[in-house]
Amino acid sequence: MNEIVDYFVPSHDPILGIKPVNVVTVLNTENWQSRAVTFQLAWSQLYVYLSRATNTRLRKRYYCVNVYDTGKCETHSKRLFLTLAEALDFANAGASELQSLTQFEEAS
Repeated sequence: MNEIVDYFVPSHDPILGIKPVNVVTVLNTENWQSRAVTFQLAWSQLYVYLSRATNTRLRKRYYCVNVYDTGKCETHSKRLFLTLAEALDFANAGASELQSLTQFEEAS
């Protein structure tokens, strides 16, 4: 059976435009709904932000970590977490440790 997950578009989603005011060095419980972190990986500038997601059939709510490449204008990965703490740890670890995109995708 198919699983349908609704991804909500937050105010800091790249679809609505990336604004420098939305970029911070660390995401936390106070700013994750309106801010994002960025990091440079080789020739790519990655924009990492969180959003909410819902599986309406199973009535489950998730936190989604999105990795968007600003140079290619495409989303590289979306990973779902059950808790906000896990999602924040994952997003901040990628930005602080400058993990490679392949490590980000393998974890997804």
